[in-house]
Amino acid sequence: MDFPVSNLIRDSYERFPRQMKVAARWLVDHPTEVALLSMREQARRARVPPATLTRLAKRLGFDGFEKLKEVFADSIREGPESFIRSAEELLVRRHIEGDEALIGDTIRALHGHLGEFAQPSAIATLTAAADLMVEARQIFCIGRRSSFPVAYLMHYLGSLLDSPTILIDGMGGSSTDVLRAVGPQDALVAVTVSPYTRFTVQAADFAVSRGAKLSGFDRQRPVSDR
Repeated sequence: MDFPVSNLIRDSYERFPRQMKVAARWLVDHPTEVALLSMREQARRARVPPATLTRLAKRLGFDGFEKLKEVFADSIREGPESFIRSAEELLVRRHIEGDEALIGDTIRALHGHLGEFAQPSAIATLTAAADLMVEARQIFCIGRRSSFPVAYLMHYLGSLLDSPTILIDGMGGSSTDVLRAVGPQDALVAVTVSPYTRFTVQAADFAVSRGAKLSGFDRQRPVSDR
């Protein structure tokens, strides 16, 4: 995302005093926090006095830090609506209820998601998925963006157990090349979350077209499709 103030900071950076340079680097490196956090909180995180942020804003031609903050906020609002709305809601709740309330809610939500895996239908689905992987000649694991750690963990655990796991990580655009080896004796573990990653869905369709077995997790409810 392009922040016009960042270019202004870079053009003037070498002429700033030392402490103002620290504040300027904070603005450039944390544009979202600049738009959402209070000046005092930003000063605390940047490890500079709040007055330094005020002086920096005026040095850049703004009446004060709030005017500078508005520019960053306007740029953030041009991004995905859901992100800014969620971020603002979390900050409001944090201000009203504190960190303990947010952490407690997060833990309770995780507990609820894990509880779903104890349901008989989920257990049956997980068992079927495990059977597919045990019988497979090779187990291909794929997950993009936030789902990648899950796919990587599957691959890592498989390597510890001497299972024939293959991670499709897309390094150097090699995802398609790896999938060329998939066949009827193989299984694909596909991890995604709504809205589903297009490449993961395409990879799953391709693997199934080659006769491979598919085991998928949408991080809400496990599913398995032969």
